[in-house]
Amino acid sequence: MSRLTLRLPNSLHQQLEQMAENEQISLNQYIVYALTRQLTMQTSFDEIQQALAAREMVVPEPGLTPEVVESLRAKIAARKKK
Repeated sequence: MSRLTLRLPNSLHQQLEQMAENEQISLNQYIVYALTRQLTMQTSFDEIQQALAAREMVVPEPGLTPEVVESLRAKIAARKKK
């Protein structure tokens, strides 16, 4: 797993924190989710499959409960229907 340090305007940081709180997930999880969502909008299915196959398996954060995962999956599915 890689680390990335970002310098964000305070207003953007606060907005991201609020959105993560609304989703009941950590700020890190929300940012990874948002970046993944943005990336998948610009890539092909094959590219997504390759990226998923190459990813490093890690232990989920304690807050990443089955309920949170299901909530995110439902939101992704709802977005795909649009």
